[in-house]
Amino acid sequence: MKKLLFVLCIFAGLPTITFIQAQSFENAMKVVERPVKKGDEKKSEKTPPAVQPPKAQKRPENKVPPRRQPEPTSYSIQSPHPDFVIKLLSCRQIGDVALVTFTIMNTAKDVKITLYPYQAEAFDDTGNSYPVQCMLKDRAVNYPVSQLLPTDIPVRFILKVNNIETSATQLPRLQIKCEADDKVLIKDLIMFKSLIMQKE
Repeated sequence: MKKLLFVLCIFAGLPTITFIQAQSFENAMKVVERPVKKGDEKKSEKTPPAVQPPKAQKRPENKVPPRRQPEPTSYSIQSPHPDFVIKLLSCRQIGDVALVTFTIMNTAKDVKITLYPYQAEAFDDTGNSYPVQCMLKDRAVNYPVSQLLPTDIPVRFILKVNNIETSATQLPRLQIKCEADDKVLIKDLIMFKSLIMQKE
């Protein structure tokens, strides 16, 4: 290589170069390759880990709560006297018959009360009015019914309304005349308002 360079310089008319200059030129022409270490070779063989796509986050499910059924309209009871505490037990509709069950508790001394079914009337929410009967055990009567009200003991009564319209759902008003022995009543009526009939 050195001799070849020397000859080329003579034929080209270039000034001759020294041995040291030729040595430097030869070194510059060489491609220096760095030996590959075993560790580096293994590293180069390793493939880069695959990039995992981000996991899709589950959206929270919008659960719609079940609709609550509208509560029945609250009823009201008119008592003929503050000493008489009246409590509604049930208002059932069986076919075309409505049965209203309630108790009267007397908070004063013993007294006898009389209900007058022939002076009672019921109204439904379809615009009809009906006569009312009192239940005595297993039979319905139209005549006056008397009952002792002992102190602080609830006594049960049942009023019966016949031939109720099947499409009716409530009794907006039911009233019955009453009297009490040895007691002046503030009102002579027991009155129920907005009774929801539970159909059976």
